[in-house]
Order: sequence, then structure tokens, then C-alpha cells
Amino acid sequence: MNYRERLLHQMSNVGKAYRRYPLTMLLLILLTLTNTWNIIDEFSGYEAVVHGLLIGIALTLVASHLNERFIEDRTKQFALFVLSIFLSIGYYFLLPPNDAYYFIAEVRTGVLVFTLLITFIWIPSIKNDRESFYQYFLAAFKYAFTTILYALILTIGVQAILSTIDYLFFNIDYDYFLHTSNIIWFIFATSYFLSLLPETHRYIEADTTIVEYDETIENNAFEITKFLKILISYIVIPLIAIYTIILLVYIALNISGEFWTDNLLEPMLISYTIILILVYLLASNIADPIANFFRKVFPKILIFIVIFQTMASLLKIREIGISYGRYYVIIFGVFSLIAGLIFSFLPKERSGLIVPVLIVLSLISLTPPIDAFTVAEKSQKNLLTETLTENGMLEQNTVSKRAEVSQKDKEKITSAIEYLEMHDYIEELAYLPKDFETYDDFEQVFGFPMTYDESQVNDDNFYQYASLDRSDGQVMDISDEDYFVELFIENYEEAYSTENIQINTDYFIHIDNENRYPRIIIEDEIGKSLLEIDLEDLFKKAFAANPRADGMLSRDQMTLVAENDELIARVLAYELMQNEDEEDEIISAQVYLFIQLKD
Repeated sequence: MNYRERLLHQMSNVGKAYRRYPLTMLLLILLTLTNTWNIIDEFSGYEAVVHGLLIGIALTLVASHLNERFIEDRTKQFALFVLSIFLSIGYYFLLPPNDAYYFIAEVRTGVLVFTLLITFIWIPSIKNDRESFYQYFLAAFKYAFTTILYALILTIGVQAILSTIDYLFFNIDYDYFLHTSNIIWFIFATSYFLSLLPETHRYIEADTTIVEYDETIENNAFEITKFLKILISYIVIPLIAIYTIILLVYIALNISGEFWTDNLLEPMLISYTIILILVYLLASNIADPIANFFRKVFPKILIFIVIFQTMASLLKIREIGISYGRYYVIIFGVFSLIAGLIFSFLPKERSGLIVPVLIVLSLISLTPPIDAFTVAEKSQKNLLTETLTENGMLEQNTVSKRAEVSQKDKEKITSAIEYLEMHDYIEELAYLPKDFETYDDFEQVFGFPMTYDESQVNDDNFYQYASLDRSDGQVMDISDEDYFVELFIENYEEAYSTENIQINTDYFIHIDNENRYPRIIIEDEIGKSLLEIDLEDLFKKAFAANPRADGMLSRDQMTLVAENDELIARVLAYELMQNEDEEDEIISAQVYLFIQLKD
């Protein structure tokens, strides 16, 4: 069968996914319809419905492979599907209403779906003397890559056709572009991918008898392609080897001092570990000297790297406590260490043992009171309380101001308060005022402004961004305003500095970019300046509340008011950006300007 015939056969065989995974496909159709409804008319609770459906899809996939692999009784198979549906419904009702906004639901759902999908791939290899986990992983990886490629090409093609019709004939609403992508990725791509997966019950061993073993299925599913073989053996593995040498040399040269707590390598080491595990599973399907060398040597290097990274993360916890992200870094470190030991000292056929380890650690991270968010909440509360107590700022369950606090303790207090604010735990701190607003009241309560690690804030390459938080849906009262203008201001746009915007016959708006921060100048008809608004004050106010690279700020934090005897001008920013490097500095603001004329 040549490539063209194979492609046509695969496309015509998409219906097999509906026969093999009927409940999963039904939930995927419901997910597609939910997305369609939200595209047409956004509705409250959309995120929670999507989370419940995603969990249901992953659970029914696992149930399908459990039934296919181990259960012959139809009643038990049906009961397993019913259980998966009830569990997904239960998960939906357990979602707190504000979880989606604070990323808690996204993290939990992501961890569960990822774990269930890995379990879905692993189940056919359990007690299977013919194929191992790394072979099923290869099949899933290969077919996922093919599916994504086809879906991406189809999406680009359909979008190009719609764009052409929109340009040449008549306007097409943007929603139709979203609808087509929704159908392609959630109906076509998923059904095509599932139709490619080998049917495990056809070639597993039942007692001592092989049931309908199909050589064609095995060869197509578990044979590594020539392209992937060359890519892994002659490109990816050599690049990993060079990268590993660089990492080891850097570690050897900087093993002492603050190197353990500067957090410089942690993201790189985590990425390196993930890639190493993926490449090991793929390289297990290759029988050549390069792949064999990689499987023998690099898992042992993985153990060293993981130990180093985990120790650095634990030391960092001593300084800034546990966040849910760092909790998962530690959990991933434990998983990677066990994976390294399995890969190093057991044959590749036992590589599937990493999956039950992943399942156990994932369940631990989601089970109160040892789950990521509960542990992080307690850690940050304890860190804040202990730091305040050590500095004599906590007396009779009330915070007292103190400016003479060390830089590190100021950073600890700021970091803990921000974390607790972000996850809506501030109100649980009895020693803070009941009406405490983090970014407005911090200095007034603690006696010093919010303080950050200077290595993160005052860098030669420095990026700051803040946007207006519109999640509250509040309506602005503009009944007293006479004029409204929307402005996009950039300090490097020379042409803008000479352009005047006419408000009426008496007033003009002029943007001045001569200084570091732009100024908005309201002038009369002869060009005389009546009121100047220096945006430096707005930038400093916003970034004092949030000096990190991203932030959602309140309306008060993004508002600047200026007035004189004739005018009141209110600037409300919805995006502020400041980007500095060694060569240039870019400052931009997207603002609403409200002008009120005094009588």
C-alpha cells in the first residue's frame, strides 16, 4: 500500500473512532457545540462546562481501553462508562465559581487530563508480552504529529478560502473563522487521531491463545519512520549531548555561593528533563549505536541533573516559601528521579513503570490537605506570619508599621502578600484590616512600599506590562464628562509628536514625545498649553503596584487625574508597556482620555 492509498484508507476509516470510542466522540461533539454556543453568545459558566467535558473525555478514553484490554462482560463495561460520566459530572459540581479566574481549576484540570491521557496510552501495554509502553508511546506520538499537521493545513486552507471570499465578494463574520477551527480541531482531528490507534484486543494474549493477531496493524503502528529515526539519532541526540556538556560545565564552574538559590537554571533544567524523558521513549524504538548509547548513559546524567535541580528548588523554598508552581516543580523532580532510576537499571521493556509513578504523584498533588494549593496556601501564610513576627511587626494579632526591615524580608512580605492576594486568601488573614486593598494600602499598613528582587526589576533588559482588569464588569459613570478620546501613544513614534487632535473649535490635544515619558497636552486654538498630563506619574503608579512582567490592575491603579481652573482631565489606561534594553527603550500606552469642562 503506497502513501496515497494509505492516506485515503485512513481518511475513509475515520468512522472507526465513533465505533470504538462512541462515548468519547459524543462528549467531543458536546464540547464542540458548547464552543459554538459560546462563540455565538458568551455565557456564564462556560469554563466550568469545558473543564467537566475535558475530564469526561479523558475518563471515557481510559474506560474504553480498560474495557478493551481487560473486561469482556458487557454489563461491567457499561458500568465503567457510567462511572466515568458520574465522575466527570462530580468534578464539574466540585469546581468553585472563582477557580477559573485564579488558574486553580486550569491547573487541576490540566494535571488530571494529562495523567489520564498518559494512562490511556499505557493501558494496552499492561501484561502485554508483545508490545511495551515505549512502542505505544511511539504510535501515539507519531499519529498525534500526523494529525496536528493535517489539521493545521486544513485550518490554513479553510481560513484562506473564507478570507478570499470575504475580500472579493461579501463580508464574512469573524465568528465563522472560529466555527470552522472549532469543528476541524475538536471533531475532525480527534476522530482522525483515534481512528489511527491500534486495536489492542486483536493482538493481546488471552491465557495462552493469541486473539486475532494482526501483523499489519503492528507494523504500521509500532514501526518508527525513517524520518523520525534520522531526526532522533542524528539530530536530536547530538544536540542534547552538546547541551548536556554546556550544562555540566556551567554547574561545575558555579557550584558554590548564591548559585543554588538564584533560580537561573531551574526552567532550563525542567525543560531539559522533559525532553530527555521523551527522547528516551522514542529512542527505545531505534536499534543503532547512537540510540543505544543514549539509553545507557543519559538516564544516569538525568539522575544527577534532577538531584541538582531538586536541591536548588528546596533551598529556594526556604527563602520564598512554597507556591503551587514550585510544589509541582518538586513533584516533577521526584517523578524524574524515579524515571531516571527505572531507565538506568531496568530494561527498556519496563519503561511503562513510570506511568503508575506519575499517577500516584498526580493524585497526591490533587488530594487535600496535601495538594499543591493547600500546601502553598499554608506555606505562604506561615512565611508571612513568621517574617512579620521576627521583625516585631505583629503584635496582639495586628500589623504595626516598620520601615527598618531588611531588603530580603521586605521581598518575602511582598511576595507572600501578592500570592495570597492572587489566590483570594487575603481575607483569611485576621491581622490585616478588613478593607485591606493590596496595591492601595500596602505601604500604609506595613510601613514600606512593595519591594521586589532587584535582579528581577532593575535589569539591563527590563520589561514591564500592566493591563486593566475588566473581569468585574463594572460600568463607568461618564455623565459629568464632556469629551472622550481613545489614544495610542508610543514614545518612539516621531510623527505622533507633531499631530494635533481637535476636540472642538476651542481645544486640541497634542502628544509630546520629547522626554522619556510622553505627555498629553491640551491646548487652545492658538496652540497655548492649558493643561499638561505627564504620563510618567501614571506609569510609576501602575508599576509600583505591579512591577513584574505581567499584571491585571484595578481601575484606580490605572487612572491619573489632572485639573486646573478650566478643565478636568482623567486618563484611564487599559494597557501600559515599558521595554528597556541596552540599545533602546520603548514606552507605550493605550488610554482613554475623559475631559470635563468647568463652568
